[in-house]
Formats: sequence, C-alpha cells, structure tokens
Amino acid sequence: MALGTARAADVEPSGEHVVLLGDSNVWLGGDYCSRETGWSYWFREWTQPLSCRSFARSGATWSHCAATCADTLEVTEHISDNNVVYNQILRLLGCVERHECEAPTLIIIMAGTNDAWFLKRRPGALQADAAEAFTTSEEELLQTETADLQSLAQAVRYDCTLLRRTFPAARILLTTPMQSAHVGIKYIRRAGDIIEGVAGLMNIDCLRLDKDTPIDCEREKVHFRYTYDGTHTSPEGAQVVAEKVRALTIEH
Repeated sequence: MALGTARAADVEPSGEHVVLLGDSNVWLGGDYCSRETGWSYWFREWTQPLSCRSFARSGATWSHCAATCADTLEVTEHISDNNVVYNQILRLLGCVERHECEAPTLIIIMAGTNDAWFLKRRPGALQADAAEAFTTSEEELLQTETADLQSLAQAVRYDCTLLRRTFPAARILLTTPMQSAHVGIKYIRRAGDIIEGVAGLMNIDCLRLDKDTPIDCEREKVHFRYTYDGTHTSPEGAQVVAEKVRALTIEH
C-alpha cells in the first residue's frame, strides 16, 4: 500500500488554519495546496486543517539585496530583487486584513535553497552566522530597511519576529532546504545551519530536511527518485517531506 493511501485512511482533522511561505518546493503544491507534486498537497490531505493557504513563490529567497523593497504585486517564478519571503508575509497580511483568508494558527516556512544557489544575486546571504543576527534588539531590528536585510540570518530573524508580532497565537515551523543536486551539499548545509541556529535562538521548531530525509544529492545526480530534476520534489519526494513536516507538527 502506498504511503499516501495508508495515511489518507486514518486522518483526524487538525483544527488548524495553516499558512505556507517559501520557495519552489512549496509553490509546487499551488496556492491552495491542490497539486500532488508538492508536499503541501499531502500535508493537507494527511492533517485536514480547517484551511491551508500557500503564499510561496518559485525563486524566492529569505535574504534581500540592495534593491529589495516592499512589493505585493510582482508575479515571477524566478529569483528577483523582490521575490523574498518578506513580501509573501505582506501578501498574507493583506489577505487577512481583507478577510480573504483566516489568520494563521500554524505558519510553515520552507526556503533557503535559492539563498545557497544564487550567491551572485544574494552575495551576503551566507556570510553571517545566526548569532550575528542577534546583536540588536527586536525594536531596532524592525526598524531595519528592507534593502539592508542581506544576510540569511538577519532576514530569518526579521521575518519570524514580524510574524510573531502580527500573529502572536500562531506556531511557526521552519524547514531547512533539502539536498539539491544543483547546489551541492556545502552551501545547503551552511544555509541549514544558519536557519536552524536562528530558530534555536528564537525557540522556534526547525526541521533539517538536508539531514532527516532520504533525499541525497549525489544519488539524485545518478537517478531521479525523490526529485524530478535534482532539486524539486517528485510525488514520492513530496510525500517524504510531507510526512516529516506532519510528524513535527504533531509532536509539538
């Protein structure tokens, strides 16, 4: 029996209003988590939340560049100055304010692959360790210009702080990028360490997809199994990721 079939047979509704933010491996599931190639589809099927809405975009990064500004209108599937998690949060805020979606009780963010992959577009992304993002108070942090959030660590702290201030009752769960045949393990590990480090300092749950799944970049180079191109999940890979995310939400 396939994992999806087995899990679907024993589902208890979670009672959560779930919001997803992130990059292409979240975007694959679609805005309403209805595409089977995305892990968000299986997560929705296996948890049966009250609502499940994705604001993710392919090509998104946590980290900003010198030209990044607030932009809720851009539509792109590639890395760009304004294709960042911060702008996904602004879109979420707008939807909640307009009563187009419920305020989230669970926020899951999966990003970091593009921060590690496109260092020429985000040259400062991996330069700072997690601890370096905590040299200012939260109030000082929230006064930072968007164009200055150029390190992954600082952007993760800023975005999570903004979400906590806006939705204080919501749980936040971060997942690090899974291994990618295109990026290589060195930079994926570095991004994962930074995200996990910030999460730990903020007491936020973090799932290490680069370590805690069978998705292996070297094996994917030889034969696609959990990905269809070395980076993006196949239906089998999507189910593997969804099961890890589901398990962590149940544990906490």
